[in-house]
This record gives sequence, C-alpha cells and structure tokens, in this order.
Amino acid sequence: MNLFSESESVPGLEQVLPLGEHALFKQSMQEYGSRCVRLHANKSQIALPFSSQPVPWFESGRFLDEASIRPAAFLNFAVADYYIQDAGSLLPLALLDVQGSDIICDLCAAPGGKASAIAERLNTDGALLANESIRSRLDVLRYALARTGNPTYATCSFDPEFLAERLANVFDAVLVDAPCSGQMLVSKNKRDDNAFSDHQIEHCALRQKRILHSAIRMLKPGGRLIYSTCTFAIQENESQIQWLIDSYPDHWEPIEMKQLEPWASPLAKGCYRLWPHRDRCSGGFAAGLRLTRELDDQVGEVRIPHNAGATTKSKPFKRASHQSHGPSRAEQEKGKEARQVLEELGSLNGLQTVWQNGQIQGASLGVDQLQARAPDVTMQPSPLLIASGNHFVPAQSLAMLDRRFFEPTRRVELSPAQAVSFMRGDVLPKTSQQQDITGGWAVATWQDKSLGWFKSANNRWNNHLPPWARLNLENAS
Repeated sequence: MNLFSESESVPGLEQVLPLGEHALFKQSMQEYGSRCVRLHANKSQIALPFSSQPVPWFESGRFLDEASIRPAAFLNFAVADYYIQDAGSLLPLALLDVQGSDIICDLCAAPGGKASAIAERLNTDGALLANESIRSRLDVLRYALARTGNPTYATCSFDPEFLAERLANVFDAVLVDAPCSGQMLVSKNKRDDNAFSDHQIEHCALRQKRILHSAIRMLKPGGRLIYSTCTFAIQENESQIQWLIDSYPDHWEPIEMKQLEPWASPLAKGCYRLWPHRDRCSGGFAAGLRLTRELDDQVGEVRIPHNAGATTKSKPFKRASHQSHGPSRAEQEKGKEARQVLEELGSLNGLQTVWQNGQIQGASLGVDQLQARAPDVTMQPSPLLIASGNHFVPAQSLAMLDRRFFEPTRRVELSPAQAVSFMRGDVLPKTSQQQDITGGWAVATWQDKSLGWFKSANNRWNNHLPPWARLNLENAS
C-alpha cells in the first residue's frame, strides 16, 4: 500500500498547499495564532470568564475572541477549569479519540497538554503512562497531570527503546508527539529560520524513525499509533508514515475520521494538516495508523542507528537504574506512619497506595495493573503525601484530586480576593468565621473547587502551595 499519489514519491510543499496560498502562508508565519484553551473534560458547563469560539476539530477547544486576554490570569485557570494549549496540538487528540478503558502511552509527554487531556478522559480501569526522556522536563509534566484531578496516570523517564523492550504488545494506543524541526514555532519566536534547513529536517527525521521503531512494538494488535509534529516538513510528516507502511507491509490501516476530513492531507490517508493562514493557529500535523496484526521478528530487520538524530549538546535518552533490595524496616515504619497521617487528611476511595521513595503515591486500578505488568519499570503515580524531614506534607496533587477519589477532612471556601492572594503564595489571616478552626490541614477552595493546601496556625492560614503552582492572578472573578 502506498499512501502517496502515484505521480510523486515525496513531493514538495506545493503538493500539500496550493500555490495560490503560499503568500498568505508565508505572511501568517510572521503572526501569532489565536489564543486557545482546552476545557477540562470532567467539568461540565464551565462558565469561561472571557468570550470564545469553538475549535472546529476538537469539541473541548475554545479560541479566545480577544487577543489581549491572558487566560492564565483568572481563578478559573487556577482551579483547572481549562488548560492553555495551542489549537494545533488538539488535532492529534481528536485523532486519538480516547476511550475510557484505554491503556495509553504518551511517549514524549512534556509539557503535558496532550497527556493531561488523555488522563481526564480515562476511567479508573484505563491508564496513561506519560513518558518524558528528558528528566528536567518532568516537573512541568507532573504539574499538568496533577491539575486533572484524575489518578489515571503514572509518569516515567526512559529511552523509548527501553520501554519497548519491557512493555511490548501492551498498549491500546501510543501517542508520539515527536521532537521535530519546529517550523510552526517560528511565528512564536521559539525557533529561527534554521528550522527550515535540510540538515535540521534530516536530523529530526532520523530521530523520529528511531522513536517510531520503538513505539510500534508497544502496541497490541488492533492498537492505534498517533503521530504528530509541529513542523510543515513532509520528510518529518507523511514520509514517516509511508516509511512505516513500507517497512512493515500488511500490518497497518490508516485511521480516517469523517469529522476531520476538512483537514485531510492530499498526500496520505490517515494524515491531517492545519495551516496558520486557514485555521487560526500555528499549524499542526497528525497521523493515525491501526496495527492490524501482531508485529513479528520482522521488526528487528529495520535497523535505526542508536544515535540517530542525537546531538553533541544533550543526551535526551537515559537508561533506567534499579534497586535490587526492598525497603528497610525503618522505611516500612515510616510508610505506616505516613498512611496514618493520610487518613487524618481525608478519605481515599478507589485508589491503590504505595509508599515509595519518601512518598505515598496513589494509582487507579488501571495504573496499578500496568505497573504489575512491568515491575522493573519505575512508574510514579500521583503523589499524595511527601516526607519532609521528620514531617509529612500533603502533595498538591492530593488537594486537586476529584471528590470521587478523595474527600478532605476540612475544606475552607475563599472569597475571590482571598483566592487570588492564596495563589500568590501569601499567608492568609483567618476571618471571624474561621477563628474556631484550630490546628490541622485544610484544602483551600474557590467556588467549591480545590486550589491547594494551607494549615491552621493561631489567627492565620500558613500557605503550602508549592512554588511551581503559584500564579500571579490579575482577576478576582
């Protein structure tokens, strides 16, 4: 099966965009696309504090009507009513079409926009493994996932090849948002014109093949591969899909979605493109293939150099390190004490808990079962309680958990002004109605939605919002 037209093998840009639109396209590359947010999947009837229009290719996406609006400046953002996300990155989510019981791997997950959208849509018997091989990017990924309120995820940091060796034929879907030349980021001043150089494109295309070679081995028969980039280069987009078709013949069928037909690539079935001059965003590319039968030994016949696409400046892929011994008796006692503290903070429901590396972590049934299939792959579920010296501190992700999973012992509703102050990290004086609350932790809320933890002390609330979660909000409503 050849996905390209019979007259061309790897055609140029004119084959995916009519010549009459090239001038508009080049002009749009100098402009910012419309700002966009993605509504939280589990919060129905969200009243946005600004006017917006639907994103045509993803039902939860909203374009902001006014360019001057900062969506991160509202309390609605603080309580995770929405995630700020370029509309182009919603295209692969539409193609992925998450089902509640799916077992999904997001192989290149940071900063977490797509991963958090997946986690929000999973039931407790589903699971997301959000992998980010560059360890310095894990914190921002975990923050994005904590905001979902769903414990249906675990994070890890491994080379895709390592995961493929240990989690072969496991996943219903694997999302590869591949590192690329980043041509769509030029308009945001996050890339320079070097993104269009032949050397950069070839370098990225090799690295993408290496990642894809691992990703496909993780799929079970019938599983979906969703591939996306933020580049316009055909060599990094449709050519990658054709490479898979040619390398593993009779194993794939393209995923075609009727609702995405307006954005279908003219080159390849199952491939879709967004353009900045047409679609109010920076652009986007996504492709979907379904594995029709199990990959056999033929997978090993396609050899990709281990250092394909590597650079001398960074080493993004790291191997795992493992401990051969279990927790000491002292560590076991500490875990027991931590669980007692956790019980005082509130009631958990439907979560498996484990004490590991100075934390109590909570996982849904699906995540727990995924970990059981690969015990030597260190996965970090949602942290609930963290050891800090001789004390235990509740994690921000515990405060953000949906009430289906956690009901705190104490919740304190804040006024809009108090909530803004809390999100800055300020200590809050107690109101007259709160003076009788003595000792203990409480979840600060606004409109009955969680913001984070604070602790009662005399006439004030000590703020325990972690620095990475603080926001300088301008709007108190």
